[in-house]
Amino acid sequence: MTDSAVDEATLAQLLTRELTLAEAGGATGSERPEPVDLRTIVGELIALKSEVRAETRSTRETRKSLDDALALLQGRIAEVDLERERTDVALREAREAGELSGVEALVDVADRLGAALATLAVPYPRRWWRRRPPPVVGAIRQGLGITLDRVTRSIEDLGGVRLHTVGDVFDPHKMRAVDTADDPCLDDGVVISEVLPGYTHRRRVLRSAHVVINRRSAP
Repeated sequence: MTDSAVDEATLAQLLTRELTLAEAGGATGSERPEPVDLRTIVGELIALKSEVRAETRSTRETRKSLDDALALLQGRIAEVDLERERTDVALREAREAGELSGVEALVDVADRLGAALATLAVPYPRRWWRRRPPPVVGAIRQGLGITLDRVTRSIEDLGGVRLHTVGDVFDPHKMRAVDTADDPCLDDGVVISEVLPGYTHRRRVLRSAHVVINRRSAP
């Protein structure tokens, strides 16, 4: 509300009060109170205007204080959010570093288990007195296979993934060609076999797969 509106409202209130007093005095026959002169009305309006201005100034100062406090609070919140992001990044990096170490150790265990299984897969030399391998060999093979499956699941739980290479086109970013072979049934550059499996961790290559690729000879 503007000052002029306040002045008009106050003047209307004062005039209404004068009329009410006048009517009350005429109805009761009592003596009419002394009329308020224009100078008194103007004085009251000036005092009211000063009071309104003081209240407006106080309101502006209060609003400015609230705005400053809000800006300070928003700055503190931004600092807390930034620190939380930094903490989350540090924790994620520490967790990934721990996972990476675990995956590397488990990959080494998986390689050893795979080599042991490959050794046991070699045909057992047959003799006329022994037509099949001893039962203990099958039990060992089964135990190694179960252990290898568990190690593989542990690698996956830590974010490691074994690369699929056989039958795919050679990818130099994920594979390393250690030998070539000639298979006329396959396209040139297709992986024929895998010598050493490759792994990724969180979509990053942990170890390239060592593969044998197809190199078709010229007709």
